[in-house]
Amino acid sequence: MAKQFHDDPTDLANAFRYLTALNETGKHELLEDEGKKLLTVYPEDYSVHQFMAKFYEDRLMTTKASKHWLKLLELNPDAEALPKKLVYYYLSTKNYPALIELYAKELAHHPDDSQFYYDLAGFYAMAKNLDKTKEIYELLVKNFPEDINAKRVLAQILEIVGQSQEALSLYREITQKDPKNQYGFEELLEKLLFYKEEKEALELTQELTDRLSDTQPFLVVISGFFTRLQNQKEWLTILEKFHNQRPQEPIVMRLLGEVYYEEKNYSAALELLQELHDINQCDYYSHYLMASIYDAWEKSSEANSEYALALKHLERLDRKYSNVEHKLIKAQILKKLGRTKESLLVVNLVLLREPNNTFALELSAGNYIDLRRMPLARERLEKLYSVKDSDSNLLKVLSEIYIKMGDYNKAESTLRSYHEKTGGDYRSYHMYGNVLANMGDHSGSQRAYSEALRLIQSPGR
Repeated sequence: MAKQFHDDPTDLANAFRYLTALNETGKHELLEDEGKKLLTVYPEDYSVHQFMAKFYEDRLMTTKASKHWLKLLELNPDAEALPKKLVYYYLSTKNYPALIELYAKELAHHPDDSQFYYDLAGFYAMAKNLDKTKEIYELLVKNFPEDINAKRVLAQILEIVGQSQEALSLYREITQKDPKNQYGFEELLEKLLFYKEEKEALELTQELTDRLSDTQPFLVVISGFFTRLQNQKEWLTILEKFHNQRPQEPIVMRLLGEVYYEEKNYSAALELLQELHDINQCDYYSHYLMASIYDAWEKSSEANSEYALALKHLERLDRKYSNVEHKLIKAQILKKLGRTKESLLVVNLVLLREPNNTFALELSAGNYIDLRRMPLARERLEKLYSVKDSDSNLLKVLSEIYIKMGDYNKAESTLRSYHEKTGGDYRSYHMYGNVLANMGDHSGSQRAYSEALRLIQSPGR
């Protein structure tokens, strides 16, 4: 067979018998050499490339096998197994450019098969080429307008590149294409609220309330954005309608309770929150709101009881309530319960993460004042004013700190700034009089006291 192969390599039947014998007897290096010679005679022969591809594949030499797979695909573009072999090889070697080149050709051969668009877009995504990923999904949506999943993925990509209005248009299309799918409406509502399209979100919620029997998923979405909503009165109308329809729905009770609390309708808020507790749907925040209401009513015993329950919930589910907002409420609760040092520890850890967090700076300063650590309180308040200079009341609080520290020059200049910004009030002029008296300016001090007295006696004070 070897003699015949070298005398007449065009005898393919003999050539295959010879190469097979070499393979079976383990003479792999010789087979490789002889195979190369055969390819010089038959460079375009499908069966020769197929034999060599199988030989290399069996020996797990995928780099060499891939060259023959590519040639086989060129010779037979409709071969289904070959692209899968090449994809597996390119993925294992993270050769994304080769994957993209391969599937760009495959897409040209199969323009009516949406899976090739998905695959090519996926390979562009692996290569971190977001523009091309977006381009392929745009083609997919154009060529397959009924493919809702393609629209959803393209919408997500548009959000990433900052085209929120185009993304919202696609989310709207999804609900129009599949009006029975409640998830699509839930998704659209979430996006409208996220991008602050509150008017449309209100209209959509009203429509869904009238049309769908199960509105709880939409309530869950609304609850996640509720603190950011501006049109509280319009949402209040919707929530009251929900509550009339489903008086035991805990999400509605909670949201309504929050709205009533923010509007200082404490009696209505407390009634709902207590109902929430009666059906065992309470959490740390509902206890916290109840405590705040009792605080506002100066019922310290009831307030402390609710603060303690709120803290118990927070500590029991510490991992769940781990973000900054929860930590700050925990610090505030600890302060209310008189556990000032613990509160300070929590809030100062927040400031390590967010040094310009205004609520944290204010709470930290309050804790330092309670502990009579005035230099640190002053430092926090000065930092707070540097990031919140529109809050003129901070100047008055800072002045009190400077007075307690005996820094009358600083107190005097800060109070003057406060008066320039606000015109002053009886308390600030009384403080100003004390400061000037300590600085030896007795006539100025008398004028400040006189102004404080005038403001106290003025009608409508």
